[in-house]
Amino acid sequence: MHKTVKPIATAYLMLTSYSSHAQQQPIRLAEGVELIPAVTINYRHDNNIYYAESNRETGSVLQTTPQLKLTIHNENYTSQIDYVGKYGHYLNIQEPDYYDQGLAAKLSNSAHSKHNVQIGAKIVQGHQPRGTGLTEFDANITSRAIKFNQYQIDSRYEYGSQGAKGKLAIGINLSQLDYGNFKQLTKNNEYAKYRVFSEFDYKIGKVTALSIDLNQTKIVYKHSDSNLASRDSTESRLLVGAKWSGKSHLTGQIKFGFQNKTFDAATRANFNGLAVDINLNWQATSYSEFKLTLGKATKESYSNGDYIAESSTELAWEHAWSAFFKSQIQVGYSNEDYVGLDRIDHSRHVKLGLSYLPTKTIRLTASNQIDVKDSTLNQIEYNKNIFSVTLEVLL
Repeated sequence: MHKTVKPIATAYLMLTSYSSHAQQQPIRLAEGVELIPAVTINYRHDNNIYYAESNRETGSVLQTTPQLKLTIHNENYTSQIDYVGKYGHYLNIQEPDYYDQGLAAKLSNSAHSKHNVQIGAKIVQGHQPRGTGLTEFDANITSRAIKFNQYQIDSRYEYGSQGAKGKLAIGINLSQLDYGNFKQLTKNNEYAKYRVFSEFDYKIGKVTALSIDLNQTKIVYKHSDSNLASRDSTESRLLVGAKWSGKSHLTGQIKFGFQNKTFDAATRANFNGLAVDINLNWQATSYSEFKLTLGKATKESYSNGDYIAESSTELAWEHAWSAFFKSQIQVGYSNEDYVGLDRIDHSRHVKLGLSYLPTKTIRLTASNQIDVKDSTLNQIEYNKNIFSVTLEVLL
């Protein structure tokens, strides 16, 4: 776990966190209309709930997560609506409760057409836990968690039928980040992103394709500090690699390339360097799966530096010991170099979990996670232990 978790990352996770561990056939409401309701209840005990370097406080939170997925199939199109809510109630510390929620809608035309169009929108209301993000140096500078709103519009046009050797895609993504409280602290970190992209995949086998991605993102901050140079910038990325899909034991992608980040202000340090995007799932057997994620890119900084050059790696293994029991092991490491500041962070985590699945629609999981963060700035170093029990139910 990174202490500087980004709102955008949180927003994405909220809208992709739909339970895939429990399995259920959708509820058929009408011809072509299907609904999957679910609820997750999580108890989490944290021995350093404010990510402190010293004077750590222990706290527990009970989180309830209702989820709904509505899908409408038609001869010519498919539409999907997802809703996720997260209500957190702190049990033994004086911390205000929170309610995060996300709503996403997506519409796409028939996959049998050579011309496939997808449009989507997302709205997320979330929060930064105290001790992270804008309060990472001191959790007590705010009386409650910082709230944020994330808005995103996506569009994608794809040319190429399902069986075609080559597929070309182009698209536009627009997103905006706003904060809902503590404006004196947060307003200079509100920004919008305007992204255009193109992708080309060419099949060289039944499950393997060569892939090229080219994208450019303009980042514009809504407010500026008159004492600091503008943080507006333009990012360009070119990635080349391979994808695996279909019924292969190996699915995912490996891509390497180049990234450039150029600031509007000449006094800020630009970036030119390697970009890496690796996401692989290996189904070693029908009951054992490995997942590898490796990335290298830049991201926006909460501090007064120019940007963060981040490298991260995560490896996860899930193994089914029987029809009723599964275990999970996850290890991760990240390095964050704050360009423009004398700061480098190293974060690592280990997580062990055991799940019991009495039916196809119920999953009970107990897990323990250890997080450690080292930094050239001693006041943001921390370590913590998180024990949690989670009940997932598809209704």
